[in-house]
Amino acid sequence: MNEQVALEKSRLMKSIRHFMWVVSVLFIFLILLAYQWYRVAGNIDAEMHTISITGMAEEFVVPDIANVSFTIREEAKTVAAAQELATAKNNDVMDFLEDAGVEERDIKTTSYRVNPKYEYYYENNGVRCLSNYCPPPYVRKQEIIGYEVYQSTTVKVRDLDDAGEILNGLGSREVQNVSGPHFDIENREQLIEDIK
Repeated sequence: MNEQVALEKSRLMKSIRHFMWVVSVLFIFLILLAYQWYRVAGNIDAEMHTISITGMAEEFVVPDIANVSFTIREEAKTVAAAQELATAKNNDVMDFLEDAGVEERDIKTTSYRVNPKYEYYYENNGVRCLSNYCPPPYVRKQEIIGYEVYQSTTVKVRDLDDAGEILNGLGSREVQNVSGPHFDIENREQLIEDIK
């Protein structure tokens, strides 16, 4: 009989331990659930007090200027002679642009460079070969035969009706690398501020 009471008592203690373990796990779960709800509720509260606005603006504007660029290229035996030829051509172009109504402030030299012009040849024992073939042993050599002057300029054309005439005039004066017209807005930053 004492054995049976001890066995019942042991079962009862086991049941109480299992019950306490289940209650502890459930309590921990409820604490974690409450913590998670508090975090979400806190974020919702923060979002409820925030205003977020996203927008986009688009404005269609008629261009008011046209940019044209070109290069003057001249070559001669000496640097001075090449520069003299380039200056003469540049003066002719500047006179044309002035007659076309382009103001001096709208003309900008963007680059100016002088390069040597080389001729490459082969030499065999001090004798220059006259053709592309040179018998061995030969040496490839170079010799400066002149100089090239390049002057690149951009022009801002304010009267868009004159852009075609200016392009034609530049072409007739044998300038190189004529590019444009590239249409643009002169006061782009102010336009962006006005749209804001």
